[in-house]
Amino acid sequence: MNAGRLEIELLANMARLQTDMADAKRAVGGAMAGIESSVATAKNALVGLGVVGAVVTFAGTIKGAIDAADQINKLSQRTGLAAEQLSQLQFAAKLSDVSTESLTTGLKKLNISIAEGAAGDKEKIANFKALGVTLTDASGKVKTADQVLMAMADRFSTAKDGADKTAVSVALLGKAGDEMIPLRNGGSSAIKQMMERADRLGLTISADFAKKAEEFNDNLTIMSMATRKLSIQLGGELVSALGEVVAKMALVTEQSGKWAGFAAGIDML
Repeated sequence: MNAGRLEIELLANMARLQTDMADAKRAVGGAMAGIESSVATAKNALVGLGVVGAVVTFAGTIKGAIDAADQINKLSQRTGLAAEQLSQLQFAAKLSDVSTESLTTGLKKLNISIAEGAAGDKEKIANFKALGVTLTDASGKVKTADQVLMAMADRFSTAKDGADKTAVSVALLGKAGDEMIPLRNGGSSAIKQMMERADRLGLTISADFAKKAEEFNDNLTIMSMATRKLSIQLGGELVSALGEVVAKMALVTEQSGKWAGFAAGIDML
């Protein structure tokens, strides 16, 4: 091969190489652009999902607050204690690992024990006396459950833990008495501090909010029941309309086989 021909071939190869490199660059560039576009789309989708998730979480939090206020309003009616006190006391109970259910049960049972003791029940009077807790104030008025609970807490703060403390607690507060011991062991001052902290954190539920929350949930229940009523009506009409058809299909199927029964039902529609 002479030098001239070799030079021509080298130049041709170089030209093809430059063309191939340009094609490769364009291909890679297009692929990268596609990847970047896909990443951007995915990112936007994730952001959208995040927004939706945040909205759902926020809505769930609000509904949770409404349900809590509804529960406080009902508990207020059962115990005679103000919604504000109950919501703060609920916070104090949670800090002491006392469940809302136990707090509710304990307060209701304590109210009963107070009423029975005030009415002359000797066993209840003896239990309160063992704690050094009186059931009436200076004017002779029967104390409320929260007042008695605070007095019991002061006694529990200095009493030794054990069977005696548990026994009198269960006797006056029912099965929740045992679980509520940690709440009272710090004394009334500790309970009041936790209740004040709840108020500072904005966790106090007002009587107005509690009442409106109960009304809100009641209206949701009414709407749900109204929807159920419509379903029952539509279901009844559907059963009436198809009942004869299904009965005929069942009869023919029993007598002539399943395909004949199916055909008989179709003919009736």
